[in-house]
Amino acid sequence: MLPCGVVYNEDSYHSSVLRVASGDTELWTHYDVMHNMLIQVTGTKHVTLWPPSEDDNLYTQGSSSRVPDVHEPDLARFPRFSRTYHTRVTGLLRPGDAVFIPPLWFHHVQMPDFSVAVNVFWRGHAAALYNPKDIYGNKDLPAADAAMATATKAGEQLKSLPEPFRTFYARRAAAQLLSAAAACGGEEMTVTFSHVPSSASASKVMLHGKVCVITGANRGIGRQIALALACRGATVIMVCRDACKGRIEAAAIRALSRNHHVWVEEADVSDAASVEALGQRLALEFGAVHVLVNNAVTAPAVRTTVATERGAVEAQWAVNVVGYHLLLFHLQDLLKKAAALNQHPRVLNLASQFAGNLMMDDLEFNIRTYSSVTAYMQSKQADRMLTWTWARRLAPYRVQVNAIHPGAVLGTQLAQALALKRGTHTAEEAADCVVAAAAADDECHNASGCFFVNGVSTRCEFQEDQEACDRLVALLESKYS
Repeated sequence: MLPCGVVYNEDSYHSSVLRVASGDTELWTHYDVMHNMLIQVTGTKHVTLWPPSEDDNLYTQGSSSRVPDVHEPDLARFPRFSRTYHTRVTGLLRPGDAVFIPPLWFHHVQMPDFSVAVNVFWRGHAAALYNPKDIYGNKDLPAADAAMATATKAGEQLKSLPEPFRTFYARRAAAQLLSAAAACGGEEMTVTFSHVPSSASASKVMLHGKVCVITGANRGIGRQIALALACRGATVIMVCRDACKGRIEAAAIRALSRNHHVWVEEADVSDAASVEALGQRLALEFGAVHVLVNNAVTAPAVRTTVATERGAVEAQWAVNVVGYHLLLFHLQDLLKKAAALNQHPRVLNLASQFAGNLMMDDLEFNIRTYSSVTAYMQSKQADRMLTWTWARRLAPYRVQVNAIHPGAVLGTQLAQALALKRGTHTAEEAADCVVAAAAADDECHNASGCFFVNGVSTRCEFQEDQEACDRLVALLESKYS
């Protein structure tokens, strides 16, 4: 079955190509300009697809990518290629399988053994639009060829200008070209300039065989923590409310870290039944948990509620606080199992120095006027308070529970929600702080009931009132668990 909107008829047929390949061969990454159905007859094929938007990141020259090895790319030579891990789609074709490859989609094909397949190409537009000498459906359209030649000529003319005129007018020319193309219909186009962040962790202690669970792992600091843990060899469980987005990020992390033990578990951390089911699945699949990183966070601008089995709960309180407690409650037996095996389990609750304003009688802003900043500060105070009660509860079982301030990170959704103007760490640096504590890189990390700031155990004013901490956890258990 073809995707919606794709039509095949005899008038649009272009060609059929028989593909016969010996084992251990590859077809370079390239795009075609026609619809393409690849049908496997015998043997197998590993197929990787990228959307047309990855043209620049694939270092395209002509219709082919200049990256010779897409499985182990030279990122020093092709740094932008790492961005394509988020968008690629991979699959294995067996005899009788077929894959539809849309026009302009880049694809790389690897044949591990003797393979026979058939390509069927057909046009999606009028025949006059295509190159009449195109046999394999991969020659650029004549109008596109002419436009590219004009762009090349324009580039040669711009070379004669000194800086900063050359860059200034090059940007204007590019914007004008995209504007002219967009005026003909289609999606809005823009020119963007960005950098590729470092993905390497400054690791000291490796985590091979350790099961590490992290919430809110598909974006921001959480994603970087998951990546840093994977780079240390851990088995990483990414807990995400949106499993589809989580799987995309997990695929990227597996590729970047070369660690295939990265998994996604779907769960709503604010809902007790969902977290309980998560704990049951983890018990069946892994038997124990060695590291739990409570990271999920939200900070909506207006008061919002989320639906739970206990009713509607204010969003920041539900995700930022109740979620932390529920994960600890339902995963505590798995942490205790790791401790019984002398495997030093640790819990890290992502907290903040930006904390305060907790009001026990109005935790969900039913009385107070809601402010996203005030609600966030309250949730971060509560996170530190519940950390101290759980640290005392789990101390007899040798499970360490600590809070950690990873730094102020600009560019995340949380920073935007709180209108953060100044940052102290990049997301990668913040993640390294968290993972250093999770792996106990330094002796100071071999403790429980600590508040780590910049890798140093720091006094927490909320820790002194144990009765208030215990009262908060009792309220979480009675009203939200």
